[in-house]
Parts: sequence; C-alpha cells; structure tokens
Amino acid sequence: MGGRAKRLDICLCFGRGALYAWVMRWLVFFVVFVLAGCGTHVFFYKDGESKAVLAEDLLACEAEALERAPVDIVEDDIEFGIVSFRHRNVIFAPAQIQTRDANLGLRARLERSCMASKGYTRLELDRCENPIGPTDQTVLPPAENVACYVKNPDRSVTFVEREDAL
Repeated sequence: MGGRAKRLDICLCFGRGALYAWVMRWLVFFVVFVLAGCGTHVFFYKDGESKAVLAEDLLACEAEALERAPVDIVEDDIEFGIVSFRHRNVIFAPAQIQTRDANLGLRARLERSCMASKGYTRLELDRCENPIGPTDQTVLPPAENVACYVKNPDRSVTFVEREDAL
C-alpha cells in the first residue's frame, strides 16, 4: 500500500505542476496582452497625407514585403528536461514544438524601408485617455501638433491634436 500511495503522489505532483505551468503561461500572456494595449504605438506618418492614401501605401508596402520575404514557418524543439516539484519527486516534462515565422523580422524591415521611400516617418504615440474632438479625420494633421491617438469602433485611428495647436 505504501508503494501505491507514492505512485499516486507522483501523479498528483505532475498534475499540479502541469496545471501550474498552464496557468502561468496564460497569466503571462494576459499581462503582456493588457500591457500592449496600454503602451505606445508606432504609426507611419506623413504630414497632410490623406488616410486613404496612407492605407493604400501601407497595403502596397506590406504586399511587396510579403512577396520579397514570404512566410517561412519553422519548428523549434524545446526540451524541458528534468523538473522537480517541491524537491520530492523528479519527473520529465514533455518536449514541446514551437513554430515561428523565420522571415517576420525581415518583412518588417522591408515594410519600413518601403514606407520610408514613399516619404513616411515613424511616429510613436500613446493612446488618449480622455479623447476630445472629431473622429472623422480624413487628412493627417502636422506631426508636431499630434498629442495621442484614439481607436475608433471601426478599427480606424484618429490622431488627436494638442489643445494649444487647435
């Protein structure tokens, strides 16, 4: 009976360890996701350009970058090795396979280069906490007058000008 209890203990420890790892993985994902919405965002920007032309230029550059650096999914094996739970039982954690796009960084650089060749600069802005003003913007205001941005319900973005610039 003593051996049976020990085996059950090992099984429970592995179960709690796996559950702990799963909870921690989702907790980290959630924290990163929430913080990503709170931080700054980088936009391509050209003073006085219409939003329609910006959207067309961005789509053209994204398509060109995708053509020059197509999606290349590679698999990486991640070995976890031996895991100890409360220093009582030693178990082997299962190996995992992680997939990633090998050309993701290259595509981003190609996109930035393409947009720069069309005269766009990168503008880093915070999300507005208390947005004021119209949200039906068609032309981008001068970059030095922009204070923050607002995401509209239709997923478009409005750049809010500083109060002293109005």
